[in-house]
Amino acid sequence: MSDPRPHLGEPLALDLLNTRWMSGDGLQDLLSTLDGVRIWLRTNNLHDRCTANEKTQ
Repeated sequence: MSDPRPHLGEPLALDLLNTRWMSGDGLQDLLSTLDGVRIWLRTNNLHDRCTANEKTQ
C-alpha cells in the first residue's frame, strides 16, 4: 500500500508531525492503524530497522 498523505519528503521529525491531515472524509491519522505505522516506516526507510506489530502500537 502506498502512503496516502498529501505531503511527503519532509525531514523525519516534520514527517512524523504530518501523520495527521484533513481530507474530504475528515481527519485522517496514518498512525492510528498497524498498517499505517508500517506505511510510515517504509516511507521513511525505517522498515528494516524497526518492526511494527501489535506490541508497538
